[in-house]
Amino acid sequence: MLTAQYELKGKLIDSSGDAVPGVRVCILDSSDEQVCSFTDENGLFTFSSLDEGEHKLYVNSAFFTSEKVISLPFSDLVEITVK
Repeated sequence: MLTAQYELKGKLIDSSGDAVPGVRVCILDSSDEQVCSFTDENGLFTFSSLDEGEHKLYVNSAFFTSEKVISLPFSDLVEITVK
């Protein structure tokens, strides 16, 4: 049986609302499988081929950390604010 696959799009911003480019963003699914990507010049990132259910998004750099739990399906753009 095939399961539905979802895409998650998001934007990484700082506390003043400015995009944060070039930062590694990772997602961890319920089976502890990790996939990482980098934000583009507009702070945007995309993860494809995700299963339905709960996923943990996290950012960890030398300057900040942040995490957010998302349940798929989710149709809006996810915003992660770092301080």
